Amino acid sequence: MKNVRATDSIVLYNILGRLGGASITAMASITNGLRIEAVIYLPAFALNMTASVLVGQNLGAGRADRAEKAGWKISQVGMVFISLMAVIIFVWAEHFASLVTRDPSVIAETTRYLRFNMLSEPFMAMSAILGGGLQGAGDTKGTMWVIIVAMWFIRLPLAYALALVLGYGATGVWVAMITSMAFQGTLMALRFRHGHWKKLHVE
Repeated sequence: MKNVRATDSIVLYNILGRLGGASITAMASITNGLRIEAVIYLPAFALNMTASVLVGQNLGAGRADRAEKAGWKISQVGMVFISLMAVIIFVWAEHFASLVTRDPSVIAETTRYLRFNMLSEPFMAMSAILGGGLQGAGDTKGTMWVIIVAMWFIRLPLAYALALVLGYGATGVWVAMITSMAFQGTLMALRFRHGHWKKLHVE
């Protein structure tokens, strides 16, 4: 899973690196944006582990119904909490950007990156938390394929098309990122709702 994400980042940086004179600003902006977003990722992945443990424990106790309810409740709480954090960063995006750089062009692009990506944070939370629940149930292949589809079949082709083919530059990459995360969160929720992970545990 880490290799998939690492490769995704390498390809995104490669696309941004092909934007000519705007490439340095774009690559600095995504680096800065990810540093700021880390504040949101930490609680999201803490809830990921919580969902994994609770779903696994309830399945082990033969309570698949409780396992499913736990997954949905944790995801709902997580989405609300993460959304509140995202609103704060969205509103004060320029201020947060100015904390990590003094270059006016990088501040402007980092601000744009943050405001785009804050729109996808509820989907990120849903993906991370329900993905944790699926992993706790033993459905590791399912979560892996959801991430692969979102990144390799949606994010990267769309980023390339928008940024380089259609000429939208860094903004095209930001649009591709939030679009793929919306798909990833939705697919993860559908995977969890389908309930195949309950049968995996029984087997």
